Amino acid sequence: MNPTLKESMILQDADLLESTGAISIMRACSSSGQMGRPLYNLEDPFCKNQKPQKVSFGLDLFYVRLLKAKDKVHTKTAKIIAKRRTNFLRNFLKELSLELKGK
Repeated sequence: MNPTLKESMILQDADLLESTGAISIMRACSSSGQMGRPLYNLEDPFCKNQKPQKVSFGLDLFYVRLLKAKDKVHTKTAKIIAKRRTNFLRNFLKELSLELKGK
């Protein structure tokens, strides 16, 4: 449901922004640990050959929710923040990919 009031847009943006950036990475890892689920699928960590399974692997949450938040924000300020944080998430995934390859 798309909010029509400015206040509702701001509130929804704040909720979505919480799903982006460094804190969201920490939250995804922490939640995975608390739930006893693996951080990523050893055979396909970046969901290239499978549909993301957010309940099975922590990293899949990036593809189900974290990277999509930027497309749902409403206000100009939230779009700027979401774009920066989403770029950070993508850079994190690139670095993780290199590390998993032993580079």
